[in-house]
Formats: sequence, C-alpha cells, structure tokens
Amino acid sequence: MILALTLQIGIFGMFLFMLFFVLWERSEREESGVRGASYEDVLSDYARLSQEHDRESALNTNLTGKLNRYYSLSEIASKAGSIMQEDELYGYIASSLFKLVTYGRCVIMKLSKNGDLTVEASAGFTEKGDGVKKIPHIGDPLYQWVIKNAGSVLVKNLSLETKFSMP
Repeated sequence: MILALTLQIGIFGMFLFMLFFVLWERSEREESGVRGASYEDVLSDYARLSQEHDRESALNTNLTGKLNRYYSLSEIASKAGSIMQEDELYGYIASSLFKLVTYGRCVIMKLSKNGDLTVEASAGFTEKGDGVKKIPHIGDPLYQWVIKNAGSVLVKNLSLETKFSMP
C-alpha cells in the first residue's frame, strides 16, 4: 500500500515537473521574440545592425531568437565588393553562408510576415581526412537551395550597383 502511494506521488510529481518545464519553455520563446516578432521589426533591426561599422557582427547577430540565425542573401552578396559572373556569385553566397556560422551547422530560416519561422534548408560541414572542414561542392543540398531560392541579389561595387537575376 505504501509502495503504491509512493509510486502515485512520484508519477504525479513527474507530471507537474513536465508541465512546469513546458510552460517555462513557452514563456522563454515568447520573451525571445521567436514568435510574435513582426517581419518589419526583424528587417528594421537588420537594417540598423547592417549600418554599423562591424559588418561581420551585423551578419552574425541572431535576430530571430535563440533557435537559429536568419541571413539576408542580398546582404551577404553585397559583401562581395565586386561584380562577379553569375556562377561565381552562386559560389560566393553558398560559401559565405557556411563561413558565417561559427560551429559548422547552417540552418536557413524563413521568417513569414506573421512572425512564424520555418526551416528552409539545413546542412553541416563535411570533414576531410585531416579534420579540416570544407565548403560543400555544387551538388550539396544547401548549395542547390541557395541557387534555386536566392531570387535577385544586389552586388555593390563602390557606387556601382548591378542586379543579377538568379533562377
């Protein structure tokens, strides 16, 4: 009888702990702005950070909360600083996405106008035999995703601006 009572109290305690944990996670998510951050807020934050002197800091700042990073492909392309052929531009964008992520995992998130985040592409570094991380080749799913979804990107060369239309 005492064993059954102890077991019931333990199960009830675990249920309360799980309920508390779920509610705490939800409140953390709401506070971090992952849900509820407006599309315009994120864009204005990004524009403000992009105008700061430290360009790398602006690109590496997590604007969508703790989950993942959101990158503007046109901003990454504009860092090239010179006019490129289209195939060079594809490679530049794809390699930049990987180089900007510190710990070798790149998740591209799409931010909808109502503030929801969806994973659009995910890929990690591959390691050579010597342990050196390398940029993925043209057949990599992330590389293909960038080529397919980048749209029009703006490459700035001092005062000269050229638009490339990407498929």
